[in-house]
Amino acid sequence: MSDLEIRRFGPDDADDMAAVLELRNAATAEDSPWEPPLLPQAWDAMLRHGWDGEPGTPYLLTAGGRLVGYGTVSTSERDNLHLAWLGVVVHPAHRRRGYGSVLLARMVEEARARGRTSIVLDGWDSAATRGFAAHHGLDVDACVGSVSHGRVKPHRSIFDAALTALGAGPAEAAMVGDSYADDIEGARALGMRAILLDRDGLHVDETDRIDTLFALPAALGLSPP
Repeated sequence: MSDLEIRRFGPDDADDMAAVLELRNAATAEDSPWEPPLLPQAWDAMLRHGWDGEPGTPYLLTAGGRLVGYGTVSTSERDNLHLAWLGVVVHPAHRRRGYGSVLLARMVEEARARGRTSIVLDGWDSAATRGFAAHHGLDVDACVGSVSHGRVKPHRSIFDAALTALGAGPAEAAMVGDSYADDIEGARALGMRAILLDRDGLHVDETDRIDTLFALPAALGLSPP
């Protein structure tokens, strides 16, 4: 893979922005076809401001000069200074060639350079996601997706399925989500603790809320490693 190049780009790099957005939307159509494509205005805002005012650092990966994937490293300077959220996206036409592993290694390297000791990496429930996690030794305790399960939140059965897979009762688990009706009310109906991810400040009177996922460990009473 001597022809690979990873480099940073930003919201003022018009050509890179357009190319990576096209890649991102191609991946979305493959991995989560129920989601609409991201519009250029939203993509620009995401890169400039992030979800919570602390934008991540984006990188693109080319192979022989052709764009094949991109990654992000997001860290907070407000709290959870041990944590980095990583993103790895490879175009569907270029998967299973090791590009995702190359991107992940670079994102982990960047997180370590920032002094972070813990990382978070997410993905939609799929054979590809589970295979990627297993390949890199990332343990997944349980995975319940609405497509494979056949029900969506707030239906009780999808929460029950997740609890059963974890071997936990409602009082032993917490639900974290950004939809009050689907995530919060659905979980509380079962007696679970539910933490609202309220990035836009729409529910400021909600007592159990956070405005960024970086605040989650503290909300759960977890100490940095």
